[in-house]
Amino acid sequence: MAKHIDRRTFLKLTVAGAGGVLLSTSLTGCGFGGPPFDDGHGDLPNGYRFYRLRAHGDVVGGNGREMTIDQFFGTAHMSGGPHAEDVLTFSARDAGNRAAIVQMGLDLDGAQPQVQWQRTLVRSGDVLADGREVSRLGAMDVNEAGSVAGVLIAAPAGFEQHYGSGLYLAHEGDDFEPLLIAGDTFDDGARVAIGIIGDVDLHGDDLLVAAAHAPERVGTLPPGHSLLHLPSASLSAAQPVMTSGDVLAGTDHAVTDFGLLDVHDAGHFTVQTRTTSLLEHTPEQITTGAPLEDSSSIVSGNLAAPGDHDLVAAPSSLAAAAYAGQTHYGPRMLPDGRTLAIVHDGEREHLVLGAQRLLSSGDASPAGGSVLGFGPGSISPDGIVFYQLYSNVAARHALVATNGAEHRVVLERGDEVMNWGSPVEEILFGTTTHHVNGKHRLALLCSFADATHALVVGVPV
Repeated sequence: MAKHIDRRTFLKLTVAGAGGVLLSTSLTGCGFGGPPFDDGHGDLPNGYRFYRLRAHGDVVGGNGREMTIDQFFGTAHMSGGPHAEDVLTFSARDAGNRAAIVQMGLDLDGAQPQVQWQRTLVRSGDVLADGREVSRLGAMDVNEAGSVAGVLIAAPAGFEQHYGSGLYLAHEGDDFEPLLIAGDTFDDGARVAIGIIGDVDLHGDDLLVAAAHAPERVGTLPPGHSLLHLPSASLSAAQPVMTSGDVLAGTDHAVTDFGLLDVHDAGHFTVQTRTTSLLEHTPEQITTGAPLEDSSSIVSGNLAAPGDHDLVAAPSSLAAAAYAGQTHYGPRMLPDGRTLAIVHDGEREHLVLGAQRLLSSGDASPAGGSVLGFGPGSISPDGIVFYQLYSNVAARHALVATNGAEHRVVLERGDEVMNWGSPVEEILFGTTTHHVNGKHRLALLCSFADATHALVVGVPV
């Protein structure tokens, strides 16, 4: 019997194994405040079939750069609109520690998933179009067309002295091309990138990325971090949406850095920020990244209105926030501009959406018993929320879908999948923003009671 893996340990793992099942439980009319948020759209699927797709030891990739999976990294993106091909994008590494980003075109309409094609977009050791050699993979995101924006850590070309990360774009299966690397200027030439890049979101052809920078000329601007918007993936059009040193409206705290972010339709975005008190630190300390006593907050806004932001969740010292508490997980954005967040107020953990509290620890759980807590989630293009749920009945770990009026268990510990006999132990979901596509088809990773791990796809029935 395989040893139980607790959820904190599992979230740190890079995995390789199998998975699937039908919706088993639903919860309605439980007194959760606020109206449904689907506005007539986003009906919950009636059920799901889950399938093991690829596991440890399987050969993946193509175009002469195949690899044998030793471990998955945890990223699993499912692209494809209502009338488009399903495209699965994930990252893994082989026994030689070479990392790769792989894409597969899937046929999920038959009795079993079929891989129609696959390709290796990039792997460590590749030489990129700008002459840099890939060393490691950073954050990445995939749009509905299957284009990939990736942060690639690459050795410098022979004429450069800097070793850092760059932002690259592979447009619908093309090779990665550089968008933002060390030495590139933006903000009308006032700031220069220094090769430190954080999270990235690719929505349509637009990019939002967290990047560190220095002034183009010493003394003109302080160094710092920006949340940078690249319309149509154009560096020449790039403008900071927020920058370290910006004061959060209604507070005495300023932004020092940016964490995980998400963008949805019409330019709505949300981002984790680190903030610190202006009463305790000088502007120079804040903008230069000096070690500070800081806190994590969640901010939302719209790319069309830089500087106009809402404080969604923050510690109680920032009284302007809609929710007071700690925010350890990345937020998610719905099409209508509301933010999904997990907030812990010191006593209870809450799953919140805009002004609506969906569930809290201690509430009746859709999986039975009472809620212990939540894990990060993902939002479908039409606004269905998929989130991880932990309950006190048999230490249940479940993946749940909700439209605001009803919560349905999609997959939980103990379920068996369509093509694998060992039950699910743990579910790895919410590590990226796009686990679900426009047809509500899912991509995730699971560990099983037989100690195997796998890349799994879920198909509504």
